[in-house]
Amino acid sequence: MNVLAIKVNKTKAPEMKHSRQKGSKYTELFANMKAGHWFTINSKDRMKIQAAASTHLKGRYSLYQHPTMDCKYVFRLNK
Repeated sequence: MNVLAIKVNKTKAPEMKHSRQKGSKYTELFANMKAGHWFTINSKDRMKIQAAASTHLKGRYSLYQHPTMDCKYVFRLNK
């Protein structure tokens, strides 16, 4: 019979070299916003912000093209 020789350490384990990101980076951004707060984003980032907002805010936001800047969008928290 083959018995494994495992020694259990009772000290604190070493930290991970590359820890996994816990949650979305947008969670904290949206949590700190209040109704009426807004920011502008580039058109290339629109789909990322829209996907994150639909996950975290469930329709409580508006995302529309900036009226004077062609490649900018305005993100506004409504509720």
